[in-house]
Amino acid sequence: MFITCTLTLKGEQAQVRVRNMSPDGALVETPLAPPAGSLVRLVRGTLVVEGKVAWATERHVGLRFSSPVTVPLWMGRLQEQAALAPRPLGNDLSMTIALLETLGDELTASPATVAEHPVALQKLDIAVQLLRALQLQEGTEGRLGQLETLRAASAEAMRWR
Repeated sequence: MFITCTLTLKGEQAQVRVRNMSPDGALVETPLAPPAGSLVRLVRGTLVVEGKVAWATERHVGLRFSSPVTVPLWMGRLQEQAALAPRPLGNDLSMTIALLETLGDELTASPATVAEHPVALQKLDIAVQLLRALQLQEGTEGRLGQLETLRAASAEAMRWR
């Protein structure tokens, strides 16, 4: 298996080759050298999945995805069916999170923007955290507690001026 994707690590992007993929993870050849535990995003067209680096060598990393993927879709084998089928909510959430994180990274790169809009940037961060908690919600009590905490923070942030 050789598919080309974009790997994002702390705002840095690189073209990578996926050598092996399962619903829960992938073996990726990459010019980046992210250490184990790093949070990453893998993108191929409209497909997006977030995960963590489980292990790393000089040129390869093992990724553990935060949510399962449909491997044939990533390999391009289900393009016709995918065009007809509704996209999974988790993938939509991943794309939304990726867009908002990129926006946040771009905005916080400017010290003037950070100084002028600290409350707005905090609201953006809370929104990203809430979306991530919604994405990860699989009915586990620990995650539901995190979701409730973020809901309360979101409600409070809506009152900030």
